[in-house]
Amino acid sequence: KAVRQTRTLVIRNFVSEPFLREKEFLVEALLAELRHFAAFNQCERVTTEKLHDNTIHRLLRAAL
Repeated sequence: KAVRQTRTLVIRNFVSEPFLREKEFLVEALLAELRHFAAFNQCERVTTEKLHDNTIHRLLRAAL
């Protein structure tokens, strides 16, 4: 969701497949796309609310 008032792209819910092993590669690619999507929506920040995978959540939070 793009929150225009705060110029923030909010990832409300993210679920990954349980068999996913290369989580670092997924997060790297996801970050690149989220930054492009945020810029497209004129957002300066990206935040997360609910991620079902703790490893992906930790990696994304650290990078954002």
